[in-house]
Amino acid sequence: MSYNIKELSEKLTLYGVPCVGVETQTSPRRTTYFFNLLNIKDVTTNKINRAVERLSFFKKDNFILRSGDGVSHFSIFSNEDNNPIINLSALKLPKYNASEFIAGINESGEQVNIKFSEMPHALIAGTTGSGKSVFVQNIVYSAAASNSGKNLKIAIIDKKRSLEYIKIPHLLGFAFDDIKALNILKAFQSEMYKRYEKMRVLGVENGEGYFQKWVLIIDELADLMLTNQKKEIEKTLVSLLQLSRAANITVILCTQSPRVAVITGLIQANTPTKIIFKTVSARESVLCLGHKGAEELLGNGDCIIKLPKSTKEYRIQTPFATNEEFRAALGYQN
Repeated sequence: MSYNIKELSEKLTLYGVPCVGVETQTSPRRTTYFFNLLNIKDVTTNKINRAVERLSFFKKDNFILRSGDGVSHFSIFSNEDNNPIINLSALKLPKYNASEFIAGINESGEQVNIKFSEMPHALIAGTTGSGKSVFVQNIVYSAAASNSGKNLKIAIIDKKRSLEYIKIPHLLGFAFDDIKALNILKAFQSEMYKRYEKMRVLGVENGEGYFQKWVLIIDELADLMLTNQKKEIEKTLVSLLQLSRAANITVILCTQSPRVAVITGLIQANTPTKIIFKTVSARESVLCLGHKGAEELLGNGDCIIKLPKSTKEYRIQTPFATNEEFRAALGYQN
């Protein structure tokens, strides 16, 4: 539900914050209302905050100061379903650039692409049906549609077999069981050590630009961490997470069970990129992001992205494509 910005400005004025509505901005999962203050002398940040709290349909955290003369501008937002389904095929592919993928649409309605170099080792978490597997699909789609596989290779560990249909030139391997999963992990570890030796000879500290990009996707970390092979799998996985970044290798971990038994301290510390969809509880949100909030996301692709080189978190609506559309878009994969 969107609100009339004129009525909002009248209520805020009544609550001691004289202002005029300037603009209403709609994104797939949020509506933002922008205001200009009419008298900035008598208005403080706390006064604006109290006035926003009195608007029963807004939470106090939904108030944002904007840059300008003093506190002459501010905005408030509400979480809403504004036609959230975005078709992946309608977005612009990062053509001829396998170093980035489509993330989705941000709160300003703009398309966001993420470079692999910006997201060393990522944790993707969220409840069943929140959009994790679709997001992984988008990564593969973007990469596969951008080049023939010369610059990027992908391996997938997926015991659920939800991504089994993916057959692209980029695919290094696909594992459905613990033994094959461990083999892939060890193959990545071996490649990592080989690259470090070559980097030593070359006299470089980072392999980006020297080696082909390798990406390992694990679609349900819990299936690996709660098995008889747990100790060896965790040891090899942590080794990759700690050392492979400089060797131009990225590991993407997905789970619908964000709990301590699955996301251990070492895994948490070595996955600096967080892509968090709706969680069941605030506790899970805190484990993944370090704070509450993910439990209030709206599901179906609504997520928070935290990149290691940015202090700001981004709320993104991820696009969607059916398996059939995905196959059709990558016509050469069947």
